[in-house]
Amino acid sequence: MENKIEMRTRILTAMTNWEVEEYLKRNDIILVPVGVQEMHGAMPLDVEYLMAEANARIIAEQVDGLVLPNLVYFSAGSTVIGRGTVYMSMEDSIKYIKSICYSLINQGFRRIALLPAHGNSSIIIGAVVADVFDETKIPIMYLPVMEALTRNKVNRPTTNLNSPLTEGDILGCNTMVIGTYKICGRIDDIPNGEYINNKPGVLSRAAKGHQDAYVFEAIPGFEALSEITSFSYLPIALYFSDPDQHGSGLMPWTKEDVYREGEIGEKAFREMMSKVDWKRYFDGVREADKFFQEVVLPKYGDVLPKNKFYPNITNVKK
Repeated sequence: MENKIEMRTRILTAMTNWEVEEYLKRNDIILVPVGVQEMHGAMPLDVEYLMAEANARIIAEQVDGLVLPNLVYFSAGSTVIGRGTVYMSMEDSIKYIKSICYSLINQGFRRIALLPAHGNSSIIIGAVVADVFDETKIPIMYLPVMEALTRNKVNRPTTNLNSPLTEGDILGCNTMVIGTYKICGRIDDIPNGEYINNKPGVLSRAAKGHQDAYVFEAIPGFEALSEITSFSYLPIALYFSDPDQHGSGLMPWTKEDVYREGEIGEKAFREMMSKVDWKRYFDGVREADKFFQEVVLPKYGDVLPKNKFYPNITNVKK
């Protein structure tokens, strides 16, 4: 199912302008991972961005797409109690991604996919997808990879949340995440347990054996409120009261253990992602785009919201 077209790189920032121009002669897909920089226990602060980038890299290989990296600084929500967390408002986050999308459309990318890896990202992306469509009449895809895997009945590898190391077919608690850093060429950014496991504010309540391991049980009133909606769409905005409410599991003890888990995690991650026909979704975006351009706009163009973005791109590729 993987695309056979070989390229020096699919990361837009690492390409030359000539390479981008050549790519756009044959295709128009770009994947944009949308993350966050926030406290996350023993993991690097951009872990909930890098997971999205790893997803984007693998999908780009399958669909002959490119990846726009480094969209890291967005609304973090409850983790702003940590001094490593970069704060940005929801409003500014939405404006920034919209500006990126306008540019990508103008550059010639007709099929844009925004990939979240953090709860707040889903809310931001939803607003961007709706606004950009109204303002350009070009559909942009919201691509929540983990939800897509679930809907495609892809089972994730079994994980032992109490162990930092893989044993047999049971992956260690952070093996898949370490694998995403290996996919992105950054495995040396993962700290090993000998250095980090005993540091304050690193381990989650579950890893430390707390009875109230579910983090929101420590927030008065939230147990009732959490029945209203899912985690990705919290019923109220909130701040954590302790770093261990967004901590992590134990890390592999030595650097050699980290490398070993990274190898296992990458293999498991790629195998899981290979079970979905991602190209099908991008083909769906093109079909929907043609329908809006050829059927809906001629009928209702006079009553639909007027384009705020200069409408110099109207033709849909056949």
